[in-house]
Amino acid sequence: VEGGAAVGEARRSSRTDVGERLSHAMKQRLRLAAPFAATWPQAMALQTLPPNLLGAIQRRARLAQLILDYAHHWEDADSTGATGTWRAPPAAHPAVDLTCAKRAVVGAAYGLAELRLCADESSGQEDTWALVEKVVDGMGRHAQSANWLETELRHAAVHSSFLLSLLRSR
Repeated sequence: VEGGAAVGEARRSSRTDVGERLSHAMKQRLRLAAPFAATWPQAMALQTLPPNLLGAIQRRARLAQLILDYAHHWEDADSTGATGTWRAPPAAHPAVDLTCAKRAVVGAAYGLAELRLCADESSGQEDTWALVEKVVDGMGRHAQSANWLETELRHAAVHSSFLLSLLRSR
């Protein structure tokens, strides 16, 4: 019983730490871009050119997935310390893919922080790190709301359809 309680407590603790790991992963990636903050907006603009757009979207999706994977690395830890592959909980409706929704939200949050980094004149990018904390905290609060998630999924579907139609028209 004592060992089982410890495992249960470790899992509860790991879930509360997901936000911390999400924040840490985003900050680590942003620290890599920080030395290039002065020219980063130009690099971001180049990604929006038609020949570069599809690859940029794919790289952003992979980055968001890497951040999610890092944040959920210990989510399925068992008593031996081994980790499982993180899987989204079953969707309430088959058309709702929570993994894609989480990836879209994390990608948008990272993009917002990346834009803030480009304009950040605070000492040690403190304003950027504060934004990351605020956004991750908001994601944790809003993730509990099914209505919020459903709305975000609808918005993501509209934006994805628009981007796909633009890419197909090339």
